[in-house]
Amino acid sequence: MEEYTSLITELKNEREDSDVSLPPELGEADDMATDVGLPSTVTFSRLGTNLSNDEDIRKRDEQRHQDVASRTASRNLSRVSFKPPSRLLKRNKSRIAQTPAELNFDEEYEWDSDEEMLPVRYSSAAEQHKSTYKQKCRQLGIIPSRKVMNQFGTGIVDITDLNLSSKELRALYIVMILEKEIRLDGENDVDLMEINFSGNSLTARDIQYISEILRTNKTISTLTLRRCGLSGAPIRTLAEFLSKSNTLRKLDISDNHFDDKDAPHVAMIIEHNESISNLDLSKNKLGDSGILIGNALKDNEMITTLDLSWNHLRGNGAIGIARGLEKNTKLLNLQVAWNGFAFEGCAALGHALVHNTTLSTIDLANNRIHNPAMFELLKGVCGNKSLSTIRLAQNPITAPMTSIILQRISTSKECGLKELDMEGIVVDKEFDPLLENIQDERLFMARYDISLPVRKGVVSNIDSKNVFNIDPIRILYFMKEHMRTIDMFLKFDKDNSNSLSREELHFAFEREGYPISTSALDTVMGYLDTNRDGDVDLMELIDGERRLKRHLIAEAQEARQHSSKLAPSPSEKREYSKTYLKPSEALLIKQNSDLVSPRRNDIKSPRRSDMKSSGKLPQINVHTN
Repeated sequence: MEEYTSLITELKNEREDSDVSLPPELGEADDMATDVGLPSTVTFSRLGTNLSNDEDIRKRDEQRHQDVASRTASRNLSRVSFKPPSRLLKRNKSRIAQTPAELNFDEEYEWDSDEEMLPVRYSSAAEQHKSTYKQKCRQLGIIPSRKVMNQFGTGIVDITDLNLSSKELRALYIVMILEKEIRLDGENDVDLMEINFSGNSLTARDIQYISEILRTNKTISTLTLRRCGLSGAPIRTLAEFLSKSNTLRKLDISDNHFDDKDAPHVAMIIEHNESISNLDLSKNKLGDSGILIGNALKDNEMITTLDLSWNHLRGNGAIGIARGLEKNTKLLNLQVAWNGFAFEGCAALGHALVHNTTLSTIDLANNRIHNPAMFELLKGVCGNKSLSTIRLAQNPITAPMTSIILQRISTSKECGLKELDMEGIVVDKEFDPLLENIQDERLFMARYDISLPVRKGVVSNIDSKNVFNIDPIRILYFMKEHMRTIDMFLKFDKDNSNSLSREELHFAFEREGYPISTSALDTVMGYLDTNRDGDVDLMELIDGERRLKRHLIAEAQEARQHSSKLAPSPSEKREYSKTYLKPSEALLIKQNSDLVSPRRNDIKSPRRSDMKSSGKLPQINVHTN
């Protein structure tokens, strides 16, 4: 026991004037001294202390606990997880001034200026967005996307074709919803203006998040959702929100496989939204639902640009769009390319253009517009003063019809057309002089494929896929002009072989200024070379001309018979058919409602024999254009 006491005394002498807490070994020695029977009043505090003075021991132990608590708080340790050093817990409880439960952590301490914990400050809102995005990704157990983080603070969030998962999208949604709350007042802060989620599969739940983003960020003006699979519940959710929201300016929901079942929701957006001015509905499957869209367009006063190209608008759908255009007063640009307006749609559109006073541009490329349909469309084009640009590219309009179009435009006093686009359509030789006359009078631009005939001796390459309105066989016999068939044969037969080879026919077309493709030359040879020997003799050329004349006569007779047919029914689609525009017995009965009602077939009209016997015949006045 004496040896143990002397060892402790030596340790105290070595640590004289030291403020450092006793090591754990010394605490263990204290417990050991208690076990061997030392007085309970003996403790080991700082050196220079009277071991028999319990009051001094209590004060020094209390000061030690306060120092430990102060240092712990300065290290930003949690009070809940704080535990006193093990050396204090191992001591006899009777000799500890305060237990950890008795420590008052709520009392005010004087913090050191260098250890005080300050809130994290960010240089810009983008840095804070990135920090919040990383935190949400950690909570959801996903890896943050660098492409997404690099867009924070730019005013545009574009995740096109990133194909993000539902959790990745959710982390982005949360940051965008909280965008206003974490915004800083700095020079680098940029308002969020545009969102592009194209190429990501979105559900109705995702649309709800996007709706909340638009609700909290009033500065967003452009929303692009191409190829997001919005058909069904997603477009219904989006329509319900946009029908009440008035902040969005441009909406692109193209290529989402919308069909006629989704049309009511699309019409709801057009009818009830009061802020969207640019709407893109292209590359969908909207067909007869054009009636609903047309009805919504009648009263819409915001949309100035509408894209309905690459849909299934034909028949009733095309007529519905035209009727909506007739009543609309705000639409400036209408794109309906790659549909099937054909005759019915063009007739309805021509009637609508006569009454419309705001439309300036219309795109009717690839709409099966042939010559009869073009005549109906010209009635509206020539009577509209606001229409300045019309696109008729890739339609089956013949070359002679192109000069008729220019002639109608030049003679019309109310036509305000300034640009005519007929890309891929071959024009005849009268087109260029008419175009020059119009350009001498006013500003007018025309775009077309090539003018026939071109300068002789000059051969230009032409794409056979674009030139589909010229029959090469008819061109061949058109080159005869006033020559006899034998004279044309001798003119083309350069080697005096009494036959025309493939090369001689190709040279003949080029010499006369008609460039011909390989496929078109195959058509000519297949039509004329009946014995399949590779050459065309004089009799084959004469026989080909006879067959062509018979074909033209039959074609003319069929056209006359078709024009004399009666209208089959008074439905909306037949309203703009060819036969509806001509007087017929069905129309005469319809105009005289006192004789028969078109809705009741059980009421018979008076017999003509009875009328003749009475001497009274109904007076019918027919007004035809």
